[in-house]
Formats: sequence, structure tokens, C-alpha cells
Amino acid sequence: EHKGSALRGALYHALRNRFCTMRDVTPECSSCLLWQACPVCALVSTLSADNRTGRDAARPYTIQPPLDGVRTRYEPGESLVFGLTLYAEALRLFPYVVMALCALEEGGLGRALPENGWRRGAVAVESIWAENPLTGEACEVLREDASAVSFPSLPITHKQVLSVARRMQGALRVEFLTPTRLVYRAGLVKPGNLRFSVLLARLLDRLESLARQFASPLEAPYAEL
Repeated sequence: EHKGSALRGALYHALRNRFCTMRDVTPECSSCLLWQACPVCALVSTLSADNRTGRDAARPYTIQPPLDGVRTRYEPGESLVFGLTLYAEALRLFPYVVMALCALEEGGLGRALPENGWRRGAVAVESIWAENPLTGEACEVLREDASAVSFPSLPITHKQVLSVARRMQGALRVEFLTPTRLVYRAGLVKPGNLRFSVLLARLLDRLESLARQFASPLEAPYAEL
């Protein structure tokens, strides 16, 4: 039912099973002595000793799950397409993400069902593409028969974002296409109580955390914004 959560969980376990050298020693990334040099921690269990909101820092990626409504079943041969966005310096870990996605072929995806011999759904990675949604450019970085991973060369730049922003006129409509959890003043925000200021504040929190961890602090005039 929650495809984004399922994909995030599968990515975490694939990364940990393939690249974690301490998984038989410690069950949690937070208690591992190597977390500062580990690609798994950097991507999906991001920790920071000086993070202003606690040791758990913002993760440098987002997943765009299939937007096919309440559909929960895929028949053999059908395609499942999803996106994954890496931010700032986390892009250097792109090859780890590709290899982890390929590892889904070993672990499968979805729930283990009795009709499937109590196994998860079998997955075969057909191709992985790099895309820039602002320019419309796309290039293939991994094919089913490829022997090497191509590094993506289509980053979204500050200049491109400014160009799109200048073309926006009038009202801006925000649609929540996937489940969204927002906390304001230690309380969960209910749909009827959502205000734009709450959404903007959470976006700015996320932006500052990502900038401090994977780029450089923004120190923007947040109160004024």
C-alpha cells in the first residue's frame, strides 16, 4: 500500500547486505564504529555528530514511487518504474545506489505471499536512466547487459532552478501525491489544519540540514522567509 516506504526499506537492506562490513557485529548503524566512513550510513542511515536537531541527519535522497493509485499487485512481466533523486555531494555515491538496486534481484520486492511460496516478488532490473526534469534531458546509465555503471552527467543546477522560477507567474498549486507526514510544535499536522507556513518551515529545515551535511550551510534569513 505504501510503495515509497517499501522501496526505501528494500534499498536500505540491499545497501546493508551488499556493502556493510559490520552487519554481523552491530545491528544498528548508530552503534557502528565505522559510520563516518560508510556509504550505507551516508545514504540511508545518515548520522552527524553536530546536527542541530539530533544525531540523525536528513537523508540525501528522495524516492518517487509509482503514482498508480491504490494498486498493490503487479503481474508477471509488468513494469514497475520509480525515481530516486540524490542531493549535492551524495551524488558521488551513485554507483553504490545502482549496485544496491541491482541487488533487489536477489532479495525481491514487496510482501512475502503464500501463493508465491512465501517469497517476495521477483524483480529484474531492465535499465537505469539519469534524467534532468528541468531540461528534459535523459541518458541511460545501466542496461541489463551492461558490464559497467556510467556516472550521470545531468545534474540539476542552481542556474536551471532560477530559470524555472522566473517563468512561474501567479498562484502556485501544491498537490500531495504520496503520504506526507508533517510535525509542527511537537504535534502531527492534520489535513484540515495544514497551512503553507508549516509546509515552508519544514522544507527550509530539510534544506538547511542537507546543506550542512552535504554541501555548505545556507544560513538564509529563515524568519523573514
